[in-house]
Amino acid sequence: MPATRDPRPAPPLHPAALAPSFPVSMPIPSPDLTARNLQALAERWAPNTANERASFQSWMLDLLEALGAERPLPPIPDHQFELPVRVVDREGRESVNFIDYWKAGHVAVEAKALGGAAGDLGLRKAFGQVRNYVAHVPGTPPPYLMVVDVARTAIVWDRWSGAYGDFAAGRRIPLATLHERADDTRLLQDILIQPLVRDPRGRAQAVTREIAGKLAQLAASLEDRGPRRRAEAQTTTHLHFHDTPIHRLHRCPPEVWIYLLDAECRPYLPAKQGKVTPLGYAPGLAACRFVAAL
Repeated sequence: MPATRDPRPAPPLHPAALAPSFPVSMPIPSPDLTARNLQALAERWAPNTANERASFQSWMLDLLEALGAERPLPPIPDHQFELPVRVVDREGRESVNFIDYWKAGHVAVEAKALGGAAGDLGLRKAFGQVRNYVAHVPGTPPPYLMVVDVARTAIVWDRWSGAYGDFAAGRRIPLATLHERADDTRLLQDILIQPLVRDPRGRAQAVTREIAGKLAQLAASLEDRGPRRRAEAQTTTHLHFHDTPIHRLHRCPPEVWIYLLDAECRPYLPAKQGKVTPLGYAPGLAACRFVAAL
């Protein structure tokens, strides 16, 4: 929420790490129990007409409990309501604003109590505010931003691709019927409890580890086939995870396929981007990183 400039010294700000350690204080409830909790939450908050400041923190605490997420009680610098943020405008004027809910390495939330036809306009404004605020928090911005029209609507943005995008890039989540949509429920749980499971880079690393295991098995099997195959196995092992001129790929044994990972290599793939292409030769291409697999 924006705040008028306070002539008093700004309160001390705390650096926010990208991924601080937040131990899960309780097991994540089952999908059925979570759905029941969220339905009860929606029914309890359906008649809410209170303003933003009077309602958001109570509602957010209820939502965290319903999802099985840790609540900021007591608050700590990395997990709290009303995180103070110093913002300097283009004229050099400094003011202190507040992020309504902050969990470092997880999410920053800007809340409004809107409703009616003006809801989207208010949420668009809230998105601009929270995106600006996180840019002034020390450390790396969180992977998620969220704006909330209390008990009615949430919109979520992620920056796994490097940026949050514009307002239209957000994923809209109707809150009154959240209990009916398991995918949206799981997304909110992951944001608030274990956001790194949504990082596509982590999934790629898991696939890479699996491929590396297959490569090791292949190298071992080739070593059992005599001197010629042993030399090929050594070449295959040497090429794995090494920056190598692509013209050396022809030295891999014929049963090895090459998966080119770097963007500069992808235009040379005869198959659709992201597919595995058979062993090939691309003269003059700069070194690239690749994974060899069956």
